[in-house]
Amino acid sequence: MTFRPKFRPRAWLDLDEICRYYEEQSPGLAARFMNAVRESAQFLSENPTLGQVWQGHRQAPSEYRIWQVRGFPRLIIFFVSQGSTIEVMRVLHAARDLESLFDD
Repeated sequence: MTFRPKFRPRAWLDLDEICRYYEEQSPGLAARFMNAVRESAQFLSENPTLGQVWQGHRQAPSEYRIWQVRGFPRLIIFFVSQGSTIEVMRVLHAARDLESLFDD
């Protein structure tokens, strides 16, 4: 069964923030990053049981899984599989204080 990726509103905000930063650093990098996110999300939709279960936060549901964005190994996709959909909950840099980011 193939799952379709769905991005939650908070994930879109994360992506917008990351893209603005990347575009300031190097023109075209944001587009390359977004292509990598789309490819990674599609790969996950075809392989929904991949990724590690994330146990990094007491408030996060235990079904959160993590996966690195292809080509951007410090950026992590937090996702869950629900029915026929992969839901991308967040996209975050691994160096950030992930605990505090899940408190909001």
